[in-house]
Amino acid sequence: LFGGLASTVMWPVGHALAGWLGWRGAVLAYGALALSTLPLYLALPRERYAAPAGTRDKAATGLARSLGERRLAGALYALIAMLTNFLAAGNAAHLISLLSGLGLAAAAAVSVAALWGVGQFAARLADVALGSRLHPLTLTLAVGTVLPLCFLLALLSGGNLYATAAYALLYGACNGLLTITRGTLPLAPFDFRSYGTLVGALLIPSFLLTATAPVAYAYLVESHGARGAMAVSVGLAAAICAAALALRWTFIGRVRAAPA
Repeated sequence: LFGGLASTVMWPVGHALAGWLGWRGAVLAYGALALSTLPLYLALPRERYAAPAGTRDKAATGLARSLGERRLAGALYALIAMLTNFLAAGNAAHLISLLSGLGLAAAAAVSVAALWGVGQFAARLADVALGSRLHPLTLTLAVGTVLPLCFLLALLSGGNLYATAAYALLYGACNGLLTITRGTLPLAPFDFRSYGTLVGALLIPSFLLTATAPVAYAYLVESHGARGAMAVSVGLAAAICAAALALRWTFIGRVRAAPA
């Protein structure tokens, strides 16, 4: 939940570090911070879940009832995760420069960028407060519908402070909720016993593409400007919406009876 505030805290901190230590010193400071998390990863338990004897087949308890449905659901989930992570990584790496390119002053761009984390935190808090009442398939579609509108708002903002602030808040909220559904969505079509293996395999393309996002967005900003990068983001967000709609439609008659 509080991880959503990371960007709110670290963007101003990074801006200050770059001014104090230079960009190389700031990168080294971030590297040291990343290395300090290694003991936490090493402390994670390594035991595997062992299914009790006599339980049903791995694919027996999800919404997907056939091999074709499982393959379709897996492909759509992988596409949603891949494009969502690509958008988040690309925009996060260049958000301040994107906002500056849209017409904001440097200080205003840093302040507006910090609202992204506020949006993430607020959306996750609302989801927890409401008890996650929406089914993951429905929540993914709802967020996917709003997502293109966020980038369209930025594209048409004309550098207006309030419009860009609304974009940062809304996109932060969408990204925060999509981070949650990335973990809960596979539990709808697939059996929970195959969760770790299945999700790990489906997210491999997402991780590979995410690594290219900062470079891709740097090229977009340099070649086509901030507005060009935002236009591409609108298209990618629309593709996420289409995939979420297709996934929801696949199980249109089964969601009400299924637990969230």
